[in-house]
Amino acid sequence: MKDVFSQWIPLDTCNKMTLEACQKIWFQLTESASPLLHPIGIFESNELVGTIVWGQPREDKAFDAELYSMLIHPSKLSRGAGKILFPACLQNMREHGITNFYLNCIDANTRALNFYQKMGGRTLPGLINRKDYKELRIHWSIT
Repeated sequence: MKDVFSQWIPLDTCNKMTLEACQKIWFQLTESASPLLHPIGIFESNELVGTIVWGQPREDKAFDAELYSMLIHPSKLSRGAGKILFPACLQNMREHGITNFYLNCIDANTRALNFYQKMGGRTLPGLINRKDYKELRIHWSIT
């Protein structure tokens, strides 16, 4: 994970995001019967190559949901995984009665910001100041 995020987040923070820690979280989410988290994965030859997870909003209660994370294996970037995962997430949200949602994206992650804009996201004004980085809030209305 640090290979991906160290471009935008200090290395000491990234060092806490080990592959093992991320895998543990993923398996906890997928094995959980909790209706509060909705993980979706994309596989290639039985290998997990991307995930997207949404659930109840943690910060901005004006929205029905929050997209917590969307991660694509670096070797699979720009190969269409995001264009499959994101619409699948939207469909899953619709099935759960969600009409609007948001996500927070590291402001320096221009690749992700461009993707979310292409997917119809609108950036709200202002920056969210985190301990080691800044984020932008992007939102969608879905029908």
